Amino acid sequence: MLVHRDSVPLDLARCDPGALIRDGLTADRSRLDARDLLLCWLLRLAPGVDAADAARVLVHAYATLPRRSPAAAELFLLLRETARWPRQRLARLRRPRPVH
Repeated sequence: MLVHRDSVPLDLARCDPGALIRDGLTADRSRLDARDLLLCWLLRLAPGVDAADAARVLVHAYATLPRRSPAAAELFLLLRETARWPRQRLARLRRPRPVH
């Protein structure tokens, strides 16, 4: 089980508030496209939870769920991509501000 920086375990409830990702992965048809669902999920994560850590938990937990729609398959791929970009990796990409 992953732990975020405040030493709180990242369980499914914390990683998937309202089961938004699970519902998106298992729905026959989604009312939103995969990118919209991912954005909604990102906005619902608790402050301090690294989206990459949460995505890693969900990819592992939901790996065997049936994906019944193209949007669900795309959502799972987006979740896997999100898991590849933890805060530390993103921090290395920040460019210093130019001095004027």
